Amino acid sequence: WVKSVDYTRGFTVERIVVLVGFQGRVDQQFANFNTLYKVRNFGYDKYVPIYVMSNSDLTCLLKTGNNSIEVDSEFRGAHCGLIPLGNVCNNITTTGLKWNLNKAPLEFGHLVSTSNTYAEENLVEVQTECPILWCMDLKF
Repeated sequence: WVKSVDYTRGFTVERIVVLVGFQGRVDQQFANFNTLYKVRNFGYDKYVPIYVMSNSDLTCLLKTGNNSIEVDSEFRGAHCGLIPLGNVCNNITTTGLKWNLNKAPLEFGHLVSTSNTYAEENLVEVQTECPILWCMDLKF
């Protein structure tokens, strides 16, 4: 789907949604995560969120800085997480989660934020010093 994202550069785009079917193939999931990193600065003048959505979950690569995620309680599943890929991601701060982070480092082999869930509100705020994957269960 890299070519499809490349094609959108000729248009005014607010967001991109990629529909996928993983069918249990972890290698395909990682290929999609890699593509999110590859296309994150694809020549747009501003940040354009790209959502990878399956029949059970949604993943996007959050930008460096402040991120506001509106989570409609009608469609959110029970779990969410923040996953660093490639490098340590220092000073992650969140609000709106049951287990918020306060300037925490996330890194494979150390701490990753998986199996988290939401506080009562429908807004999650994530402040990060590097791009990081946001993953959430969906319910329909």
